[in-house]
Amino acid sequence: MALLAFATGIVVVVLGVAVRAAGQLPPGYRTDPYGGSGTVGMKRYIVLDRIEFNTSGLYAEITGLYHIWIGVEGGTTDRNCYTLLTNDVGGKYIVQLEFLHGNYDNLGSTSVRFNLMLGVNHWDIVNLDTDDDDYGYRAYTAVFVAWASWAPVCLINIGQGTPFVSTVELRPLENLPYPVMANQSLSLFERRSMRWSADNDIVRYPDDQYDRYWYAWDLKEDDQASNISTQSPISASQFAVPPRVLETAFVPAVGNSNELILRSKRAEILPRDHLVILHFAVFQNNKSRQFAASVDDGTQSSPISPGYLSGSSITIWSSDSAGFSVKLTATAMSDLSPILNAYEVYGLIIHDNPTTSPQDFDAIMAIKHEYGIKKNWMGDPCFPNNFASDGWCRMQQMSLMIKL
Repeated sequence: MALLAFATGIVVVVLGVAVRAAGQLPPGYRTDPYGGSGTVGMKRYIVLDRIEFNTSGLYAEITGLYHIWIGVEGGTTDRNCYTLLTNDVGGKYIVQLEFLHGNYDNLGSTSVRFNLMLGVNHWDIVNLDTDDDDYGYRAYTAVFVAWASWAPVCLINIGQGTPFVSTVELRPLENLPYPVMANQSLSLFERRSMRWSADNDIVRYPDDQYDRYWYAWDLKEDDQASNISTQSPISASQFAVPPRVLETAFVPAVGNSNELILRSKRAEILPRDHLVILHFAVFQNNKSRQFAASVDDGTQSSPISPGYLSGSSITIWSSDSAGFSVKLTATAMSDLSPILNAYEVYGLIIHDNPTTSPQDFDAIMAIKHEYGIKKNWMGDPCFPNNFASDGWCRMQQMSLMIKL
């Protein structure tokens, strides 16, 4: 386990095997305390950028970090990019950025707001406020298909505070059936484990080999649900949901045995087009449990019959941005009430910008790292247009570079 204090402008770039203890990296890895300026060569490392620890006493545990190669590119006042090495072009990846305000700029500011881009496309708006319950902490997660050997993640200054990032993590998702394609990426809105907790504890690595964060549900009386659990081993679903997540579930509260209704408690606006993934496992083998699912008061799914001590999942698309809700209704064939073990909600990242030819982009990155070029070559060299390198590109649906 690595203990790391969040610092002013700290950037932690996590790489391919677990970090085992504070200050102890596996052989071949290094810590670069000044990685934020210029270009860093193709080495495996963790970056701590311009460390100036604050006195807030806020710490975070970062466990099971994986290794990547990354270029921390010299930025401008408008854009800073972190270029992640995605060895498997066409493969699925999950990237997570964490932000903790912590008076990072030593200006005593309480909020900061800036845009986040995945490649050439708008991902989300980072909005941090130290007056909220999380002390200005936010995490942003996306699932995407690698379109080149490198994937830039960029922070865009919009004049509401200096952009920064606390951690950047990239992991391959192998064959997990998240419905992402070269022209369709997903941005996490919410991921919940149906276990009761008053302190919002998290299941993550090592329980989840991909270090996805499964937040507990703070069960209230008006939720009309009860919590059940098992200590029997449960096999993972096709989405590799950890057994620790699947071993707890919500069922309807007494007096409402045929329906289970849950509504998201997140205050943020739900993306209009979003994907809901519901995860199930049942613990009782002596009676049947069959039900249908609907999301955001939409059309019911076909009947669902989860396997005994075996994880299963269904996916449902919705276009209702009023607020996420799920309703599970027992069928006439069911002896038991509906059950829900976990869920995920993702919004679409709209791919509305063309990209530079992957071959040209990879060639630029190879030149930059081979020769240690510190020139401001950031992110995609040709798009978006307002950040394109002057005179380099011939603009069309997929830009080709014509000169350096």
